[in-house]
Amino acid sequence: MRTTMSNTTTFDMHSATASSASVGSSKPSFFQRLIAARMRQGKARVSGYLARQSDVTLADLGFTTDQIAAIRKTGEIPTSFWR
Repeated sequence: MRTTMSNTTTFDMHSATASSASVGSSKPSFFQRLIAARMRQGKARVSGYLARQSDVTLADLGFTTDQIAAIRKTGEIPTSFWR
């Protein structure tokens, strides 16, 4: 019988930052700073994209009126959208 191993690795960003924060290091690692920078870049892009969309377009994407108002206020997708 022959078995094979998978070469793929999954990465859960939330558990990585939570587990590394519990280690107690006073300075975030290079990897943590890189991920945080990428998250800020992604949020800025999404925020800009959503700001350019009309309410009708956002409604077509499945956002409710309250969620659209939250997007306009914060520039971020409300967590209620993912539920």
